[in-house]
Amino acid sequence: MLQALDGSLAGASHQEIAIALFGRRRVEQDWSHPGGHLRDQVRRAVRRGRYLMGGGYRHFLNV
Repeated sequence: MLQALDGSLAGASHQEIAIALFGRRRVEQDWSHPGGHLRDQVRRAVRRGRYLMGGGYRHFLNV
């Protein structure tokens, strides 16, 4: 999640983030898959990273 967040904050596209997380070969094979599972994984990772950055990490600390 944090790696996806870093990429997003740096201005990387979701596809560029996917390449960093999963490798170019997997992205080339699965990025255009009709189910969009790989794209969804990247979107969720960025969204969860933003949640943590916005204070969601506190839930892990039981604050």
